[in-house]
Amino acid sequence: MRLGWKTLGVHHWLGAGMRLAGFCVVDFFTGKVDAFIPEGQHVSRVGKVAIYDDDTADWVKREFPDERVFTTIETGSYCLLRWNFEKPVFLDGFFAPHQSTVWDAYHSALRRRDLKPLEHQFGIRLAIVPTTSPHWVERFRRDRNWNAIAIGAGSVVFAHDSISLEGRSPKVFLNSGDLRKSSFYFREHALKAFFQIATSESKNTTGFGPHDWTSQPGFQDLRSLAKEVFPRM
Repeated sequence: MRLGWKTLGVHHWLGAGMRLAGFCVVDFFTGKVDAFIPEGQHVSRVGKVAIYDDDTADWVKREFPDERVFTTIETGSYCLLRWNFEKPVFLDGFFAPHQSTVWDAYHSALRRRDLKPLEHQFGIRLAIVPTTSPHWVERFRRDRNWNAIAIGAGSVVFAHDSISLEGRSPKVFLNSGDLRKSSFYFREHALKAFFQIATSESKNTTGFGPHDWTSQPGFQDLRSLAKEVFPRM
């Protein structure tokens, strides 16, 4: 029996499609899909998204159990669950009907770069913001009354200068080995946030300086990884 050219064409494309699907499955589980989608917010491997940052959430609850914390929708939603509803968050994605004063303060900080309503109206003294939200990282990093005090793969922790940092050192939960296993998107944002913070001179006498950050264990490994992610560094 002879197969017509149309039948052969269908079989050819079907076989090609199956091979492509096989390659995609292999690349997914080996973490190589980033080669196809390096700039997107895609997590190309099995596991928890990096923005759900246990290290910073657990540390804040343990070290500052009574301090009020600013959160974005992303960090607040996760911290609310991670803290088992035992410590309040500022904003989250589960309970949408937040009061207008909450939204006003949120938008004031975001659009007008004014963090004072958070401090004065809500008594906020800590902030957990996503590394993937550079506008939030910059809001707190550039404000003279706030200091970066910890960073993980998915979030940065800032403290108001009314919180004494005496006897403390910055907490760097970033690990070059873990970052290599994350998607390029999260790896890039975490490293960018870290080196912006680590190379910035403290805005006031209460904050950590570059030496405090660069002397932390694992810094050189992170620097080597950053040179791969940012070749011009």
